[in-house]
Amino acid sequence: MKFESPAPRIQRILESVTSTSSGTSAKDAWSKALGVPKPNHAKLLIKIGEFMETTEALKNQMNELFNDLAPQTDAWYEKVKEGFDKIDLTTSISNFQIRYGKNDNLYLKVIATCMNFHSHPELDIELLTEARESLNNLTEEVIASELDPKVKSYITKSLRKIISALEDYQISGTIPVVEAIETMMGHAFVDPEYREAVNSTFGRKIIDTLGAVADLVSINAGIQPEVLKQLGQDAIKFLIDG
Repeated sequence: MKFESPAPRIQRILESVTSTSSGTSAKDAWSKALGVPKPNHAKLLIKIGEFMETTEALKNQMNELFNDLAPQTDAWYEKVKEGFDKIDLTTSISNFQIRYGKNDNLYLKVIATCMNFHSHPELDIELLTEARESLNNLTEEVIASELDPKVKSYITKSLRKIISALEDYQISGTIPVVEAIETMMGHAFVDPEYREAVNSTFGRKIIDTLGAVADLVSINAGIQPEVLKQLGQDAIKFLIDG
């Protein structure tokens, strides 16, 4: 059974950091690699922390599947961890590069190759961009609609949460996207006002848009698209039947 591995995403991020000119500020190097708009220092710190957790998850995946390579994998992870333990965003990126450099990415390529046999391919970045754009457009339509203010607030917050999860795909993968969609689809079962508001042509448009995004990410998250589609169909049936 295949699953989602962060290996290619980690490889791309660490190759970006290690190939950056040594005189570049650490803050700029990490902001670029992690896709964090400058100068959002607080968000950058959060994303670096999440990225650290992702590298540990990759180490655990690799050791579970390729235990014979555990010593090499653990040694690679210790190099990454050393770089993060000494990270200082007020200095240049060379402070990280002297602890984890280009040569350390060579074993990361081995990890990515090994994991490729067991994992789904990465999602197409253009398709992810299109999904974010469709959700952004839908959010604007919701804001301009005549929906109940309370319901409008819930829908816009939920859509922005999904958009944020898509933006963080390079770090966190597809699971947060699926979880956000499931929460929003399932909310119809517990909130009568929300249920009434989306039991309309516009409500169907919202569910159809969520379904399209779910189709894009579900397989990589280890969920068959039919599962989320069924959740959406059950929500619609519940809306109609009351």
